[in-house]
Amino acid sequence: MSSPLTYPLPLLPTIPDNLEDIDARHALPHLMALMKNTFIRGLTRVHACAPLVKPGHSALPPFLNYVFSLLVHLNAHLEEDATFFSTNALSEVATYEINPDTTAIRASIASLLTLVSGWTKVVSHHYFIRASYLCAG
Repeated sequence: MSSPLTYPLPLLPTIPDNLEDIDARHALPHLMALMKNTFIRGLTRVHACAPLVKPGHSALPPFLNYVFSLLVHLNAHLEEDATFFSTNALSEVATYEINPDTTAIRASIASLLTLVSGWTKVVSHHYFIRASYLCAG
């Protein structure tokens, strides 16, 4: 069983070099770290903001949209990583550390997407009814 995550999530190490000036084979891990750091920052932000956005808060609909979008992009990124590292010459050199099996993570993301989508519909319906009631006269 994995240990619980602690926030803020630690970022992956990066280098200050211009990655366009580095051989692509050496730049790839650093580019991957930069992209994953974007997701790590997003997840950390969601963790920090979630307790502040209570039901009925005006920021709830855009917050849920942000969470949904973050999860969709994270899932797509993990799927592309799995495809990229398994369908070309890199599959011969990609170790588990570089390309771990993300099946369980993607299944969790799919579950979260279903939850957030349901919450978004409930919140949108609530705000629509509230706005309609206010505009009724």
